[in-house]
Amino acid sequence: MIAVAEVIPLADALIIERTILIRREAKIKLPDAVIAATALVRGLTVVSRNEKDFSRIAGLTYLNPHRM
Repeated sequence: MIAVAEVIPLADALIIERTILIRREAKIKLPDAVIAATALVRGLTVVSRNEKDFSRIAGLTYLNPHRM
């Protein structure tokens, strides 16, 4: 369980730019591109079962909780 969560503004210029690049290159849906861009810019790990889309993004660290 997460005890503390940080709200990350989506208006961050780096996140917006990275989202656009990810959408162009990986051809994934906008919400997934925003999640991936945020993780890349902030140095975070994505925790998701969506390996199909997130595995296409270079440099992204992701973890499938169902494979633990």
